[in-house]
Amino acid sequence: DYDLIGSEQRGTGLFALRASDDVHFLCIPPPARDRDVGASVLVAAARVCQDLRAMLIVDPPAAWVGCDDALRGLRELDLQSDHALMCFPRILAFDRLRGRYETFANGGAVAGVLARMDEQRSPWHPGPDDELLLRPGTRAALVLTDSERSRLAAHGINPLQSLRTAGERRLPLRTLAGGTGRSAESSLLTSRRRALLVMGSIERGTRWAVFDAGDRGAWHKIARQVQDFLQPLAEAGIFGAGDPADAFYVVCDERVNTAHDVSEGRVNLLVGLRSGRAGEYFSFMVSHSTAGSRARPARANRLPPGTRMKVDVPAEEIDVVADETRRQRTLAQALFGYYTEPRPAPSAALASLPAEAAASGRRDLDLVARFDRDLGGGGQRF
Repeated sequence: DYDLIGSEQRGTGLFALRASDDVHFLCIPPPARDRDVGASVLVAAARVCQDLRAMLIVDPPAAWVGCDDALRGLRELDLQSDHALMCFPRILAFDRLRGRYETFANGGAVAGVLARMDEQRSPWHPGPDDELLLRPGTRAALVLTDSERSRLAAHGINPLQSLRTAGERRLPLRTLAGGTGRSAESSLLTSRRRALLVMGSIERGTRWAVFDAGDRGAWHKIARQVQDFLQPLAEAGIFGAGDPADAFYVVCDERVNTAHDVSEGRVNLLVGLRSGRAGEYFSFMVSHSTAGSRARPARANRLPPGTRMKVDVPAEEIDVVADETRRQRTLAQALFGYYTEPRPAPSAALASLPAEAAASGRRDLDLVARFDRDLGGGGQRF
C-alpha cells in the first residue's frame, strides 16, 4: 500500500498526479487477482481526487458476492467521500491467458462506461441519469433484481448491468458521500461532477488575474467574466429549476480580498451555485497567486431578501450626550422628504372646545372658523 501511496514531499505514487492539470477519474486496479486495494490507499486516493477535482472509482472487494455482502461490507469499509463512487457487481470477461471467463474488478469498465456516456450526452445537459450498461462481450457477474438495485442505490452503490431495465424509472447515479456531503447534491454523481467541472473551468479561465493582482479594478472584470460563463448554464436549468437570477452568485471585492491579499499579490473569488434545497448554495473559493491557483469549498451565509439585522447594546455601554439622542434626519429625508411648516403651540382655547366630531366625510365650518380666529388669522385656508 505504501508503494501505491507514495510521498507527498517527493511527489511520488498517487501524489505524482498533482502535476496533472485535467483529471476526471482515478481508477486503481488491484495489485493481484486475489488481493484488493487497501483502505489506506483509498483514503489517500480520495484526498488526491479532492485536490484534483476528480472522482475516484472504487472496486468492490472480491468477497462481495451478493447484495447483502455489499451492504455489510460497505459499512465495514467506512469510506465516505463525495469524490468517490462504487459500482456493483464485478464483471465477467474472457481471460486470454487462461482461455476462459474470469471475474475481474469493474473499475476499468466503469471508467469506460462513464467516458462513453460523456460522449453521448454532455454533463452540461440537464435530465435524468442514464443506466450504467456494459459493452457487448462483458457482462455482470451477478444479475440484480429491481429491489436489490434500489437497496444498493439507497446506500450509495450504483448497480452495474448488461441490459436496460424494463421500467421507465431510472435510479440516479450516486457517490459515496453518505451524510457527509457539504450540500444536498453531494450524494448525486451527475450534480457533483457538474460542480467539479464548473470549479475547474472557473479556476483555469481566471488564471490571468494573477498578472493584475495589485489592480483593484480587475476585480470587476473577473466577476463579470464568471457571470457571463454561468448565466447560460443557469438559463438552461443546470442549477435546478427556479429563477436564473438566483441560480448563482459571484463575489470579488473587498469582502474576500483584504489589504494583506493585495499586498501579497493574491486574488480571491467566491462563487456559489444553487443547491437542490431552497435557500442553500454550494460555495467555493478560487485563489490565484504567484505560488499557483487553487479552488476549495467554502461556507458562505447568504441572507434572504428583506432580512434585517438588529444589534442589542447594553444600556451601560451607551455614552452619548443629550443632543446626540435626538432623532436625526437622514440624507434621503433631507433631499426628498416633505417639508412641514412650523406651527405655533395650541392655545388654551382649543382645549375648551367640545369633544364633538363633524359628520363623516364633512368639515365643521364653525369649528374651523374658531380655529382661525384663535390663531390670529394665520392658519391655513380651507
